[in-house]
Amino acid sequence: MKFPLFQKVSHICFHRGYRKLFSPFLDHELNLPERLRLEAHLKKCSQCRTELDEMSFAAHMVRQVGIPLPLQTRIPLWRQPPAEAAQPALRHRGWIPLAVTATILLVVSWGLVHRVHQPSGRPALGFYEVQALEGAPRINSHHMGHKGRLGTGQGVETDDHSRARITVGKIGSVELAPNSRLRLVETSPQEHRLALDQGRLQARILAPPRLFFVDTPSAVAIDLGCAYTLEVDADGSSLLHVTSGRVALWLNGHESMVPAGASCRSRKGTGPGTPFLESASAVFRQALDRFDFQGRKPADLAALLTEARTADSLTLWHLLYQVQGGEREQVFQRLAGFIPPPATVTKEGALNLNQAMLDAWKVAIDEKVTE
Repeated sequence: MKFPLFQKVSHICFHRGYRKLFSPFLDHELNLPERLRLEAHLKKCSQCRTELDEMSFAAHMVRQVGIPLPLQTRIPLWRQPPAEAAQPALRHRGWIPLAVTATILLVVSWGLVHRVHQPSGRPALGFYEVQALEGAPRINSHHMGHKGRLGTGQGVETDDHSRARITVGKIGSVELAPNSRLRLVETSPQEHRLALDQGRLQARILAPPRLFFVDTPSAVAIDLGCAYTLEVDADGSSLLHVTSGRVALWLNGHESMVPAGASCRSRKGTGPGTPFLESASAVFRQALDRFDFQGRKPADLAALLTEARTADSLTLWHLLYQVQGGEREQVFQRLAGFIPPPATVTKEGALNLNQAMLDAWKVAIDEKVTE
């Protein structure tokens, strides 16, 4: 016999044990076992992931208006590694503890975000403001002049000599480069969605994670509070470059998380590939393209392992998931040669894709690569 009420209460109690770790996690005060336990849970629990993302964003929003909190200025999303040691100057008597302010922050950020969509005396947004930065952009094939409005279902185009800026409510903006075509798919308090059919855009967004989306023919770019450029070629393939924060590229259940400083390609019909640094050698990048989109051939993997630098450890870490058997061991050995795994990570665990261990190793890799 099932007891729905008992199951619901048990579920709440179970998650409460993890939620009490959120504040010290964001404040980088968890010890390693607790942090690994929480991160392993977050991988499986979308509800807790969402709550932690919202708490992190709320703290970031309050920082923007000058309220001091014992948090770092960047958004510490749930899979983002801990940054350098907490700044001593930020920790002094008289500030409101993070655990107490979390609820206040969530209320403030919720109000800020929803006020964007519900201006006083006006209905929810059904359009975006468009400004011509150069030349004569068009909306639905009509000249828009210096300013115009892009409605849901409409498109804005630029030619060889024109550029445009699209204001995404009040959560950010998108600049459209020459020879680009962009459509407004949806605008609501729950979702802002554009579609880049061709060309290049630059997005700067300050919003809760997973509120702003850009569809392309090869993948969906999901904003996690960041700035990035996105290019779509005539064949539908795309290139994402993240300048701050993180972006998820998603297609048909496959997701690549791209951190600041990294890029990722996507191909129509295949989806996102493996993140890489654009400072990687041409041979490395070409081999990665072939490996991702032309079949995972041993020769291409060998080229990647030969050409890899310490800075390419980000890519090697992702490759562990994409190979098996002896090839996975080769990747492990090459990666361990650059950045040895922490004491809590065993070779057996890494080769068996123990998620908690791989996450701990990823923290060490990110800290080394971004030094």
